[in-house]
Amino acid sequence: MSTDRLSKLEQQREALNQKIRREKTRLQGAERRKDTRRKILDGSLLQEMARKDSAFKARVEKEREAWLTRPDDRALFDLPPKEGGSRKEESNAGKAASLPFDSKASA
Repeated sequence: MSTDRLSKLEQQREALNQKIRREKTRLQGAERRKDTRRKILDGSLLQEMARKDSAFKARVEKEREAWLTRPDDRALFDLPPKEGGSRKEESNAGKAASLPFDSKASA
């Protein structure tokens, strides 16, 4: 194989690699948009459920108080800053599983 042919093939490979990277980025962006939309819709559902059920509202508020650690996030809900720690440091594992709308219970 000649050097020119090899060089041309390498250029084609690089062009194809760029196309692959662009497509992966596009797909990742689309998935992020879908994930964001799901979170917005879930939040709207929870707000509506809390509006209709005061016990559920109290549970959501309790979970929110425990879950939110960043000052900016807490400020969105008029919560005071939390002293120390971060979500990763706290043991929130398993809390969501105890919510009354556990997906396993409805399956």
